Amino acid sequence: MFSKIYNYYQIAKSSLFYTPALICGLYAILCLCLFAVELNYSSGYGHSELIYNGNAEDARSIVKTLLSAMITMTTLVISITMVVLSLSASQLGPRIMKMFMSDPVTKIFIGLFFGSISACFVLTGILHGIEGEDLLPRYTISFVFLLCFSNLFILLAYVHHISNLSIADNIASRVHEELCTNIHRLNRQTDKDAEAEKHIEALIEERAQIIYSGSCGYIQSIAYSRMCKIACSNDFVMKLLCKPGDYVLERTPIAKVYPKEQMNGEVHKEIDDCIVYGSVRTATQDILYAQRHLVEIGLRALSPGINDDYTAIITLNKLASSTAEVFKLGLPRFAHYDDNSDLRVIASSVTESEVVLNAFSQIRDAGQAKPDVLIHIVRLIKTLQELAENKGAKDALAYQLLCVEDHLAVHFKDTKEGERIAAALHG
Repeated sequence: MFSKIYNYYQIAKSSLFYTPALICGLYAILCLCLFAVELNYSSGYGHSELIYNGNAEDARSIVKTLLSAMITMTTLVISITMVVLSLSASQLGPRIMKMFMSDPVTKIFIGLFFGSISACFVLTGILHGIEGEDLLPRYTISFVFLLCFSNLFILLAYVHHISNLSIADNIASRVHEELCTNIHRLNRQTDKDAEAEKHIEALIEERAQIIYSGSCGYIQSIAYSRMCKIACSNDFVMKLLCKPGDYVLERTPIAKVYPKEQMNGEVHKEIDDCIVYGSVRTATQDILYAQRHLVEIGLRALSPGINDDYTAIITLNKLASSTAEVFKLGLPRFAHYDDNSDLRVIASSVTESEVVLNAFSQIRDAGQAKPDVLIHIVRLIKTLQELAENKGAKDALAYQLLCVEDHLAVHFKDTKEGERIAAALHG
């Protein structure tokens, strides 16, 4: 249940709608509350010269003008946002748009502009029902005027924020932070009996009931704890054939159950309900979700139309840093046990080898004719080799160096740049 809720939270977080809508509601409620307090408790008190001292007709005219100005300013803000999104998407990849939309500061800024419009609408309704000057809500009017005036400085702050956010270095840093957050959040360590797990896995491979998917799409999350409860109550062991981030077709194998005698149609449906399918990948349990964004930034930077080696090198640094975190913390738990410490679910998990290959292979291939990029990759790989403890990770890192040697033979044979790359490889 928690994984499903967190998956919905991830989807909602990437939407521009919710935060501005919430701020609009808060501004409207605050305006109404201030009017109610002023209407009931301000009689008999004098008014300061700092608050609005005009008549109701002037207030209506000013609020109408402010409402039009706030709508124009908000339209300008949306236009600025769309221009920045378009430029960033063309340079850094369309998937980066999701990062812009999920940025909380951007949503708060947009919400402040929309909130001022909401406050102006509420004040317009309040003033429409005011007949006498004695009932004129002067503090409420002054409060709305102050909100609209503050939007001038909020606009400057927003332009500054969106400009910083669109810089490639900052985008790479933010995606790297998201990746490291996922690594820390999804990390699970277990010290159970590995030999027993291998024995049960072998039994599952020999004779088991295959479970097929009931939908198609990306696997966004899997409720492992619920699967364990289902397996425990029906006394079977299950091996998953898919993992979060995979795209599956309808009626394709997603799991195997041993012994198969324990399976029936109802249990089959319960297991399939533990898997959340969607049209896009999410960061809920997909540890490589943000890594592919970093890789795409690097690939775009190395494309002939952009040809930005510096951004590619920054991306490689972030990928190496996140890979080092994986080596340090490990990957999501492979085996899941019930409350009695009995093995119930063997998950399909990302390996350290896959992390290395996904991080470096495509960028290395795209930059095979760029000596600075290859030299930097070699230096990062050699540093990671000292940190890697898993054999698969070591083999994947060694494979990257062998590929660099192939690029050296093809593009830099008998050249000074080739000598620099060879020195980095064998130095």
